[in-house]
Amino acid sequence: PVGRGNAAMQLLMDASSSMYVWDRMLRELSGVFERLGAFHEVLVRYLHGTPDGDLAVSSRFDPEPAGLRSAEQLSDPTGRRITLLVSDCVGPLWRSGRAHRLLHRLARHGPVAVLQPLPARLWSRTRLPVSYGTLHRAEGLVLSSPLRFSAGVTGAATEPGALPVPVLPPTAEALGAWARLLAGTGAVVIPTARTDAD
Repeated sequence: PVGRGNAAMQLLMDASSSMYVWDRMLRELSGVFERLGAFHEVLVRYLHGTPDGDLAVSSRFDPEPAGLRSAEQLSDPTGRRITLLVSDCVGPLWRSGRAHRLLHRLARHGPVAVLQPLPARLWSRTRLPVSYGTLHRAEGLVLSSPLRFSAGVTGAATEPGALPVPVLPPTAEALGAWARLLAGTGAVVIPTARTDAD
């Protein structure tokens, strides 16, 4: 099991042009997670599309070409990395499907959530459609244990091979509920937006 201080927090930001206004929020989030002392490291990375159609990462919103690295480094097979992707889900990475495929790959190895800065009333207009229901996680399981999703009355049917990924507004309440779900303590059954990551 991953205890306090043994996990890493990976903060990713979609570096599409519409996301530039949210870069300060990403830095503030990084500072909050560092002050919590719950992680042995807090990584901040930006996602970029390359001209040849690949997905790349860097440590800057506007990187030099030499600063781009393969997105393969974002996965952690040990399950000790928690990923929070900050995105409005409308940019080129979502239109091409590359962001969806990345979410699916990351969710197979550890906890992943999308922090959506747009108001919830606009989420249905993005490239990451959501349905509403409840995520479940048994108490005491390791971080890499998969989440279980129970659809609400109007929830969409689960596609074969799909993985639930919470979509959260940027509020302390939403992040706190996600943290309790991951810790397996307190409220381990929480209403959340849900999307298929594949």
